[in-house]
Amino acid sequence: MKKILFITLFITASFGFSDIDSKESSNKRSFRERLYYTGNIGLDFGESLNFIATPAIGYKLTKKLGYAVGYSYGVNSSSNSFYKFSNKVHGPKTFLSYKVLSNLYAQTKYEFLTHKVTRQNLTSGVKDSTKTNSHHLKVGLGYVLGAIGLKYRIGVFYDLLHNDESFYDNAFSISTGVVIGF
Repeated sequence: MKKILFITLFITASFGFSDIDSKESSNKRSFRERLYYTGNIGLDFGESLNFIATPAIGYKLTKKLGYAVGYSYGVNSSSNSFYKFSNKVHGPKTFLSYKVLSNLYAQTKYEFLTHKVTRQNLTSGVKDSTKTNSHHLKVGLGYVLGAIGLKYRIGVFYDLLHNDESFYDNAFSISTGVVIGF
């Protein structure tokens, strides 16, 4: 896992550290001014309950390069006359974002997710659970919309560690969310 984290940091940092120059080092922004916040929240009602929250806090290493850590939590539950189903996923994430242009960014993201599925037959009372862990190393590009302050971002990513046991069905994914301060 340490090797994967190192590779993630190296890939994005190689974009960003080329951006560091004497002007940036002379910029005296405080620690608090360098913080930014990102993530998303989703809630869906209907035949099932779906909830997801993925908050993260970041630190601007330069004007174009930011490092963030966060946590993902999601739950899906549904039931009918015969079955009750629950699906929970959670775990830490870390990522580096680099502003290629003012509205275009490159990002690498590492996630370690724990996934627990519980099924219960309401007729017989038989309950079964499975728990798995998965690693994800996503690289991609995205676009940012919005003015200074609150921004909306959308990106396309590819999971370099995707396999048959991955939490995600597909190695490609689309990610959306909000960003405050970066």
